[in-house]
Amino acid sequence: MSAANVDRLSFCAIPLTFERRADEGVVGAASATGFLWRNNDDWYLITNWHNVTGLNPLTLKHLGSFTPTHVTLGLKYEVMKTDTGQQIGTKNFTMPLYGESGPFWLEHPSKNAVDCVAVGMAIPNVSDLVTKPLNEIEFDHIYRPAVGDECFILGYPKGLKGAGNTPIWKRGSIASEPSLNIAGQPIVLIDSATRSGMSGSPVIARHSGIHMNGLELADDTIFGTVQTFLGIYSGRTDDDELGVQIGRVWKSPVIEQIIQQGSRGRDPVDIAYPKINEN
Repeated sequence: MSAANVDRLSFCAIPLTFERRADEGVVGAASATGFLWRNNDDWYLITNWHNVTGLNPLTLKHLGSFTPTHVTLGLKYEVMKTDTGQQIGTKNFTMPLYGESGPFWLEHPSKNAVDCVAVGMAIPNVSDLVTKPLNEIEFDHIYRPAVGDECFILGYPKGLKGAGNTPIWKRGSIASEPSLNIAGQPIVLIDSATRSGMSGSPVIARHSGIHMNGLELADDTIFGTVQTFLGIYSGRTDDDELGVQIGRVWKSPVIEQIIQQGSRGRDPVDIAYPKINEN
């Protein structure tokens, strides 16, 4: 795949496969989405808490038949340079979710109440890496998303991929006031026909027109299309694919809260089956 004419954000979303591995091989697998975040020299995979634990963050019940032990990322690398630009290929990189001291992910100070994690990782062959950390994309900071604005969920619905393993851009609209929280949580609702496999997708808000910092035209007035990172998609509010089709997006500031103030993740076994104190 050539990098020419490919949207820069298509180099951010990553297809993920969460697996449970045992002596007999892979005994369970599920697809999801994530993206990279870079904090100085530290790299993180951002995705949902329920993806790494296999648990419903509200009920703490199992979502499927297995608890993941590994995750495989489809990272994009430069294969060669030609007269027409970069030639890019995808390399699968598998890493364990646990070490001797427990899980590798960081969770929010509110624990599973915020369905997002940052998985610490070492990136192989950083010099050839084409997959971009989302926080190194330049967005239009003058833009403040409003209810009704257009948004795109960049992910892999039911494992579906675009050419060159690029993400599918699912269109939606912001369905709740972005400046307000939902039930006290940093969530904004979106209206979109999302599907399984998109959990952990970055959500980008967009608006076209005239954008002013204030009520009068100024030097920082923008004419055209502006966009910003809205947050992390983490599933629909109902299980019916043909239901209300309202999805939850955790607002983008939760990522820095996890990295700066979060704590090491807990083993899902200890969460789903807490030890009973004997009197």
